[in-house]
This record gives sequence, structure tokens and C-alpha cells, in this order.
Amino acid sequence: MKKTVARNLILAVLGLFIGQGLAGLFNKQPEKILQVGEDLVAARMSVDGSHLAGVGKRQNGWFLQIWNRRGREVVKALDLPKPPGRYPAFDWSPDGRKVAVAAADRVWIVDLKDGKRTELQAGPEIRAVEYRGRLLMARTRTATLLWEEGKLCWRLDQNYLLHSALSEDGSLLATSCFDDGVRVFDIKRKRQIDHYAPGHLSSGLKFGAGGKLLTSGFRYRGDRRQDQIVTFHISSGKPIGPSLSTPTLYGFDLTPDGTRVVSRQASGATLWDTKTGAVLGRRSEPSRLLDVISPDGRFVCSERGAGLACVWTSRGADPEFTFRCPKPLTDMSFPQTDEVLLVGGQASLWKIP
Repeated sequence: MKKTVARNLILAVLGLFIGQGLAGLFNKQPEKILQVGEDLVAARMSVDGSHLAGVGKRQNGWFLQIWNRRGREVVKALDLPKPPGRYPAFDWSPDGRKVAVAAADRVWIVDLKDGKRTELQAGPEIRAVEYRGRLLMARTRTATLLWEEGKLCWRLDQNYLLHSALSEDGSLLATSCFDDGVRVFDIKRKRQIDHYAPGHLSSGLKFGAGGKLLTSGFRYRGDRRQDQIVTFHISSGKPIGPSLSTPTLYGFDLTPDGTRVVSRQASGATLWDTKTGAVLGRRSEPSRLLDVISPDGRFVCSERGAGLACVWTSRGADPEFTFRCPKPLTDMSFPQTDEVLLVGGQASLWKIP
């Protein structure tokens, strides 16, 4: 009798441990890898993941700080001479050695290796700064400027410029101006090679598939129910699939291969297959921010109320994760397929199971 009771007790304890182990296996939670900064508005991880750059605002003005991911220490800090705009414009070089940031009418390039700062004249109202391949691009209200190794190689002046995008290898430039559709340029030859949807208002531009595809959103001011997203094949200039119907479109994000896009509309967020037009997932929560998609298209990160963000997928069986920030969310991105970077006062990097 005593042996039976003891055996049952042992089996019960083993069952409890096994059950807890299986529950932990199937209910894994995100792991916080890094949390740094105060008063940050936006942040970016370097391509190699070794450093994090953040732009923030205090009472005495705007600033740039750079942290070493391993040591979690500030390795560079600069005060910016003028608010860089509603959305701070800055980016990492492909080798992870330099950070380019908008500062008044100039672009500052900060070299982490030797600490030197290079200043490039761009013009007022710098709205975007990004590296692609060997090129650095800055977009103002009236011009797109391209530098190679600190030397200006092209300035393209256009009135009412809304968006500019570089292909991954830096060979193509796409721009959109007010009610002018999308123009595509060969950078080496400095000439236009195509013009998509002339007379229409673009709401964003992104290259995909190594520069073979170009995705654009279009707004119809007369009837916002007609808003749509179209992905064009650069070689033919024709759409690769059906137009995606996105009434009251605010903007979108795209996977690097161009196969999946997440749109943000007044009604919420929608995850699409760009080739077939199939809806892969939806969210109905309102948001002040554009949703972002992971490089492999598996995860989408969306704002979910003040100080909250959620990561979701197209597969209902997969878990949904919710994150809380100290202050209202102002920026989010996927540095890697399984890492999400959130900014709400502080910058926090999470690993997704």
C-alpha cells in the first residue's frame, strides 16, 4: 500500500514537471535583449547588430546617441543644431561604421572608428536620409541628393517632392511628386527610364527583390475608397499582380523580396500577398504609426493603444505578443527576422520566439 502511494506521488510530481516543461515549450515569451536611453523618439540598429543609434528630444533640444550593444554604453553623443523634423531622418551605413543624420540644412556623417564628423550641404527641410549600397541619399521638399564617398554625384530637383527611394544596389532611384505618379531613374546615366501612373498621388515608395520590383501606394483625393497599392516589375513597367484595394490608405511596409506588404488604413492593418492579392491577415485597431513587417514576412508589429505594441502573424495558431513602453510608442522596426525594436521614451530590443 505504501509503495503504491509513493509510486503515485512520484508519478504525479513527474507529471507536474513534464507539464510545466511542455507549457514553457509551447508558450515561450519574447526575451528583452537590450533597453537603453531616455527621451528617445526613434532608433535604428546597425546592419551587423553591434550598435544602436537613437535620436531624441529634451527641453534643451534634439540629440543623437549611439550605444554599443554588448556593453550597453554610450560610445558617441551629439547635440543636433535644429529639430530634424517630425520624423527624425537618420540611417546606418551598410558596414555599420557610420551614422548619417539630418542636422538643420546639412547631413552629418559620424564615423564611429575615428570619431570624425563630416558635414554635407543638403538644403532646408530634410525629410529622409538613407544608405543604399555605395550611395547616401537625402530628400528635401524640392530635391533628392546622392553622395558617393562624401562627394555629391547627383542632385535631382523636383517641385513638391513627396517620396524618394533607392534600390538595394544603388543603381535605381524612384521619386514621386504631388499628382505626378512615380518616376524611375537610372542613376549611372542620370536619366528617366519609366513613369508609372502619371497624374496620381503616391503615398509611399519601396523597392523589392533586389531592385526588380517597385511598390507604390496611390491616394485618390476625389474618392479615398479607390486608394490602392500596386507593385510594378521594373523590366516591363507592368504590375506583377492585381492592385490591392486599400481605402483611406495612410502608408505601407514591404518585405525585402517584395512578396508581402502590410497596409495601414483608417479601418486598421491588412497583410497581403502582392502577387496574388490574397489577404493573409487583418487587424482592426486604430494607430498613429505605420505598421512594420519582418524581413521574412512572418511577423507584423502594430501599435495597440498608448504605450503598447503587438506582434502578430497571418497564422491564427501562432501566439500574439504584446509589449509595453514607458511612453507612447513613436517608432518600431525589425532589425532581424526574429528581433523587434520599439521606441517609446526608451529603446527596447526584443527577441521573438
